[in-house]
Amino acid sequence: MVIAVGPNGAEELECKSENNCRIVFHRSYTPIMHYISPPVVYYDSLTSFVFDPKSTTSIIQDLRSDELPFINAKIGNDKEKALVDFEFNMDYNTALQHWWYNSIVGRVGDQPVSKS
Repeated sequence: MVIAVGPNGAEELECKSENNCRIVFHRSYTPIMHYISPPVVYYDSLTSFVFDPKSTTSIIQDLRSDELPFINAKIGNDKEKALVDFEFNMDYNTALQHWWYNSIVGRVGDQPVSKS
């Protein structure tokens, strides 16, 4: 049994074979966020993300002209998060280099007031 957490909450998934339910994390497929600049974000600000997508770029293939490798990022936890939108700055031609520092600029959307 695998419990997946999605936008509708936790959902129990069942597999026909036990091997299909085994989740294995690989360092080579775990992207690394190096930094966000500026470190303090506010509504409608431009924020730069510098990250290494590792080998995840090889998984994303055959994108149509209206599809993006990713469209947003979340900063914060589930209760206090800011969404950063990359749609205005990316398209299907955007090249992300695997195992390398990549930088992309996004626009911060509305966010709740933070306790800190």
